[in-house]
Amino acid sequence: MNFGRADALSSARKLVRMLDGPPDPLRQAQAAVALLIKEPGWAPAEERQILDLPAWLAQRPPPAAVKPRCQAVLRALVG
Repeated sequence: MNFGRADALSSARKLVRMLDGPPDPLRQAQAAVALLIKEPGWAPAEERQILDLPAWLAQRPPPAAVKPRCQAVLRALVG
């Protein structure tokens, strides 16, 4: 994993940890995804998981479902 991806994952993890709190978990999740999307070099399967998140978030899932889904994607990206 290159330094840029590691930094993006670290920053996204920090945002995801705070998803339980106010003000808006969906907006925080979108910010975490944006960090990951900006970073090039993901494997096709990783990129697919990252790009599936904004579509899922656009469906306005229940706030309680956002953090577990984001955490699962981050775990998959770390390997």
